[in-house]
Amino acid sequence: MRPYEELTTRGRSRRLRRLVVDTLIRDWGFDAPRVRLLAAHSFNTVFRADVDGERFVVRVGGSHRIHHPGTELVEAAWLRHLDATTELHVALPVESRHGRIVESGVADGVPGARPVSVFTFVEGVQLRDAGPDPHALASAGEVLAALHEAEMRRPAAVEVPHELRADRALFFRGSAPIDPDETRHGSLFVEAVARVDEAMTRWWAEPPHPPHLLHGDFGPHNLLRRRGHLRPIDFQDLRYGFVHTEIGIVHTDLARRPGALEPFRAGYEAVRPWPELAPDESAMFAAARRLDLAHLGHRVGSGGLAAAFDGFAAELRAWMDGA
Repeated sequence: MRPYEELTTRGRSRRLRRLVVDTLIRDWGFDAPRVRLLAAHSFNTVFRADVDGERFVVRVGGSHRIHHPGTELVEAAWLRHLDATTELHVALPVESRHGRIVESGVADGVPGARPVSVFTFVEGVQLRDAGPDPHALASAGEVLAALHEAEMRRPAAVEVPHELRADRALFFRGSAPIDPDETRHGSLFVEAVARVDEAMTRWWAEPPHPPHLLHGDFGPHNLLRRRGHLRPIDFQDLRYGFVHTEIGIVHTDLARRPGALEPFRAGYEAVRPWPELAPDESAMFAAARRLDLAHLGHRVGSGGLAAAFDGFAAELRAWMDGA
């Protein structure tokens, strides 16, 4: 059997599909599920499962874990809260017949046990693929504002692990500053991490509001459009912090698309005030986002994040030189 690491994305997905089928039958009790690939990302592979006329989304994690323990429990509680208290249409976790929301799946030719989660199916086309216009971007701003409003009203029904606090530059599990000898960028990443960490410490010492859950990866790639309505998906990168952190992430991502930020902000302000950031604060959150993505790209070694690695480094160098 050919080593998994030598397979194409399509070849890996075929083997993971077998893992998904076996896990759904064993742990969810699904009878003869029909499974097909929806998306293959750097860390998660997503499938659609059809069972007795019902549709589900199945998320399969990577062989190495980047999300902190307890993340899925917080994610499930938050999704249930949004479903019960808002008009947002979100995917809901489906417990296995053992009462768990994550099970371990294994298959021949797939290295390691993979975390498998099942959700209700949410229809729509990715906003990124649907050709977003100013109206759609304004709607996206409204959705993020609605998430922030709902979270501010959420009772503390679930304990948030300390590791989910967005109080440092490198958020994902196992991240450490890139060794100066590992890339041609020298000590750039070590110095940038230290500078962001110092700024984050100041933020948490004088918080602008009580911390709460944030989506963590909000953008057109995690919004589905269906009949004019937007539906947020993929809450696994959630973190615990301040709205300014999330606005900094969104600002960084939308800044790459000319004319995108203005309608997004207008939509957000239709629901709640826009969190104001000084230019240096906005730049710091943008740097934190680039650091997170650069370290993930370096760790993965392939895919879109890895290909963008030198670009992230150039942006970080510009920030360091001008900060």
